[in-house]
Amino acid sequence: MRDGGDGSGAPWPPPPIPRGERGFWHCTWREPGDWRKGAQLRYHGEGIGTDPPDGTLILVVHYEPGCVVDAHYHGADYCSIVVEGSLKVAGVEHRVGSMRFVRAGTVYGPLVAGPEGATVIDVFAVGSDPLRAANTYVGRTDKGVSEGPKEQ
Repeated sequence: MRDGGDGSGAPWPPPPIPRGERGFWHCTWREPGDWRKGAQLRYHGEGIGTDPPDGTLILVVHYEPGCVVDAHYHGADYCSIVVEGSLKVAGVEHRVGSMRFVRAGTVYGPLVAGPEGATVIDVFAVGSDPLRAANTYVGRTDKGVSEGPKEQ
């Protein structure tokens, strides 16, 4: 395991949650398990698929109201599904039920959470490397997350 790079010192990928005797477990997007915390957001990740290149990482991400995430890209294809609140991505508003499909390497942003915040489920096709889901910020060396609207 590697450090997740979010300053928490928590390992990444997260250790698997205990499985039930029948080989399954359940959770909700409001209480998915242990949350990792960042500036103005929190998230929980769970990997499925153990044989590369079929690994998939599922993240539940909650953005606080007004949270701004600057332009960035990921090293994996992914789908993002809004399950609560709203989120503007590059000025386009996404509400509950909205699904965005994004190819690896596509730069997008900023993301701006609506006045009620937003919760999304992101499904990444990471293969054998979960860090492919990590944000790579464009033109920045910090974490790229700040408070308050920055949209123009």
